[in-house]
Amino acid sequence: MSDIAHSAQPFAHVPCGIPGLDTIINGGLFQGGIYIVMGQPGTGKTILGNQISFNHVAAGGQVVYVTLLAETHARMLGHIQGLSFFDAQQIAASLYFISAYQVLEEEGLRGLLGLLRTVVRDRRASLLVIDGLVTAEVAAGSPNEFKHFLHQLQINTDAMSCTTLLLTQSGVDDRTRPEHTMVDGLIELRHERVRLRTLRELEVLKFRGSNHLKGRHVFQINDAGIVVHPRIEALLARPTRPISVRDEQLSTGVLSLDTLIGGGLKFGSATMLLGAPGSGKTLLGLSFLAAGVRANEPGLHFGFYEPPARLIAKGDQIGLDTSEAVRDGRLEIIWQSPLETLIDALATQLLAAVERRGVRRLFIDGMSGFQRAAVYEERLPDFFTALTQELAAREVTTVFSLELPQLFGPAIELPFTGVSTIAENILLLRYSEWRARLERTISVLKMRDQSYDPSIRRFTISDAGIEIQEAFESAEAILTGIARPVISSPPSS
Repeated sequence: MSDIAHSAQPFAHVPCGIPGLDTIINGGLFQGGIYIVMGQPGTGKTILGNQISFNHVAAGGQVVYVTLLAETHARMLGHIQGLSFFDAQQIAASLYFISAYQVLEEEGLRGLLGLLRTVVRDRRASLLVIDGLVTAEVAAGSPNEFKHFLHQLQINTDAMSCTTLLLTQSGVDDRTRPEHTMVDGLIELRHERVRLRTLRELEVLKFRGSNHLKGRHVFQINDAGIVVHPRIEALLARPTRPISVRDEQLSTGVLSLDTLIGGGLKFGSATMLLGAPGSGKTLLGLSFLAAGVRANEPGLHFGFYEPPARLIAKGDQIGLDTSEAVRDGRLEIIWQSPLETLIDALATQLLAAVERRGVRRLFIDGMSGFQRAAVYEERLPDFFTALTQELAAREVTTVFSLELPQLFGPAIELPFTGVSTIAENILLLRYSEWRARLERTISVLKMRDQSYDPSIRRFTISDAGIEIQEAFESAEAILTGIARPVISSPPSS
């Protein structure tokens, strides 16, 4: 074995402390590495640099934050002092702000390099942030001079085990700039306008030594600072744990429905309730959760359109004792407005609640809430596939509801493609006109690896609960919404 191979040691991670970002870059930056964060003005570069800095000193590190901008430190800090990571007590003690703008103007890159080397050494900094690198690039006499500056900076900071973060503006052709080949990582922040919405997106274009998550990921800036939401289909391309298989069935809470589907829902399966508005999807979901409450299986209702008080009243009205289950903690109801939300943030919130409560039964009331949050609708099949696989791996049996836009008609138009690959089981709830009455009907479209009754059944909802009734033995064309009696042919003579 060569001396180089023998002496090679893995680099220590320097966590950013920003939710989601460390996940994307597989644990954080590497000690002694140099990283460029680029983006147009207003994309959040300065907030990101400060947030990483304050998090670093909170973890016991020392930071030097160098500005090459015309903006004063007082003004910059005034913009971020309302964010939760800001801690004025750390300034000057462990977090040292210095402006190098005048040194750069008077002494050029050579003088700037000397200042950086001195201040990092004297402050024993473990993190250096340079905000406004584009100013240094403009001051360089040539591209080669700027590359030489970066090369010397990397040598100096690496020798002192100081990780370096360079914040700079981006342009149309910035992805192919020569200096990008010199750094250990390249992160781009951007604004994207998609129809009426504007998204903040982050992409790691390069990251040496780490199998980072590829592609774009949305992020938000809120009172906590920057929060990054990794794309679920990238984060959970493989479930976080093996999927266990049990020969076990769970009751839907409606015994007559259990009989129709062959005994109940398979453990860890995903079942979709397809139905028109008011067809009974929510009550079926609440019945499924109520059955879990009776079996001491923690349940979660995750919905978008009906607030908890209304759901509790609806469940109590048909005898499900929903209010009692919520009071004693056996059932949790999470209501989330479907407006201006992010699909990956919703999934993160859902999975956190599942983990926190040890949920075994989950009802997602309104997949259309996720659909509305998905700015890029082409993501939906992969997103739901990854989510349902992860829920199965966490031993959660899931029921989804998905609203069909049409009340009647022979055709079923699904809101998005790939529905059949998401769920092992699909139940169809519709209305049908039969003898001047509007009847609710239920039928099984799909039950994976399980026998079931294919007949179309009436079902009723009353104060006594849900009941699946007899099939329409003497009718046909039921799924068109207008059933008609079967006309028997006269016997042949």
